Amino acid sequence: MFQRGWQDYVQLEQTMTLTIAVLAVSGVVLGAWYMLQLVQKVFFGPLKEPAHGQGEEHQDVADLSTREILALAPLVVFILWIGLKPDHFLPPLDRPVRTVMTGTEPLLFQRAAPQPVADSVPEPDAPQEIARVR
Repeated sequence: MFQRGWQDYVQLEQTMTLTIAVLAVSGVVLGAWYMLQLVQKVFFGPLKEPAHGQGEEHQDVADLSTREILALAPLVVFILWIGLKPDHFLPPLDRPVRTVMTGTEPLLFQRAAPQPVADSVPEPDAPQEIARVR
């Protein structure tokens, strides 16, 4: 956005592009700051159970109960299975992934020459111009 903002635009478009770029960068920085604060409070904050009554103090949190361990055990087994033997899960995905790759491969690996910025949109007369627009 900053690079596009310094091209030969009308002053209003240049100011608008730079303003959008500054707002976008500010959003990314503030979002990262918020996420770091969230991770710090959730993962590295004090481990306390919330008080349920008005006069009660915070209580320490107990370890996992047997019921919770039994609920998580199938998930852990499934995660280990996928990590150690991925060949059981990859063949069913082979055909759909190849279908997507054949459709997107030309778009991903084409090298387009940089086009100059024009004041007006040219009308596509030639077939290659129509294909490039799509």
